[in-house]
Amino acid sequence: MVGDNGLCCGLPDKDGYHVVQVELPKLEIESANEDFKLLPTEVMHSIVQFPRDIEIANAKIDGVSEHATPPDYAEAFEERQHQYAKLGLKAQSLASEIRILADMRERAFDEWSVLEYLKNEQSAIDALRVRRAEENAKFWESVRSTSGGA
Repeated sequence: MVGDNGLCCGLPDKDGYHVVQVELPKLEIESANEDFKLLPTEVMHSIVQFPRDIEIANAKIDGVSEHATPPDYAEAFEERQHQYAKLGLKAQSLASEIRILADMRERAFDEWSVLEYLKNEQSAIDALRVRRAEENAKFWESVRSTSGGA
């Protein structure tokens, strides 16, 4: 999801549009599961809440998608990548908490770290959004100053 930019093998579809390549994940957690009661309350609630976090992320993506401009729908893909990077990092953090509780080793990443990838993608999008906001602020300031403050 985080790496999906709408291109298949680096190319748009036959009509020149970017199209989702990775389907939305489905996560169903049985909140009545008795095993959850063995976990600390905060961890249990985080696990049970995670499918709702996915729904919230998807709603944000849908909202941006409604106004995204074709053919690349850059705004929608950016929001999708951002939301799923956040979800991935949240899932990793939750998995780490569970490993600590179960006295298990942290997962080792040899050549490629999905965690670093998610962090880098989220940071890149955050930096892009900051630059975009600064550019917009400068633009509107220049409009105000050339219009005489009217």
